[in-house]
Amino acid sequence: MGEGDRRLSPEQNAEAAKCATDLRDEAIRLIGPAMDRVAAADPDRRLAGREHMLKGEDRLKEKVADELRAPGIKVRQALDKVADGVRFTLEYPSERYAEGVLADVDRIKAEGFQLTKLKNLWHADQYKGVNSQWRAPETGSRCEIQFHTPESLDAKELTHQAYERIRGKSLSPEEERGLTDFQRRANAPLVTPPGTDRIRNFPE
Repeated sequence: MGEGDRRLSPEQNAEAAKCATDLRDEAIRLIGPAMDRVAAADPDRRLAGREHMLKGEDRLKEKVADELRAPGIKVRQALDKVADGVRFTLEYPSERYAEGVLADVDRIKAEGFQLTKLKNLWHADQYKGVNSQWRAPETGSRCEIQFHTPESLDAKELTHQAYERIRGKSLSPEEERGLTDFQRRANAPLVTPPGTDRIRNFPE
């Protein structure tokens, strides 16, 4: 399954499928409703792509197979290294982007989520926005939350296939240069929202 030599044994595949089911159930029962409450607290921005909160099972298994290349690692440990099996996007008007992100980070923490990483990437040239990783309450399951403006979300969606191909690591140098150049050109027109310098990386 997947690209290259990524393979799971029948036993690993069955365990990965069970892990994916457990994660889906948790997302539906606990994580998704918590994010809906966060979204409801501010009617001037939206929870974008709520229907895509779960990574597809085949893609999740590909990521698990990648992690299983490390010696001695088990399937559940491999799944725990996948940051975006559950993912959400919050979208804000540019003029209140920084204020909204800072407020929502506090709201997500108030729901019991533990922030493990936050990267302010508005200075980058291949992706612009804020990307964060969290641990869910009680279970510690990982999830990813991205913070965008409408324009940066459009650029992210436009370049997503290029990003996935680059991550696949099966490209020639010429193909990779072409895709990274495409990402730069798609993001070049974006205007950085005011106040984004107040959004600090975590850990700093």
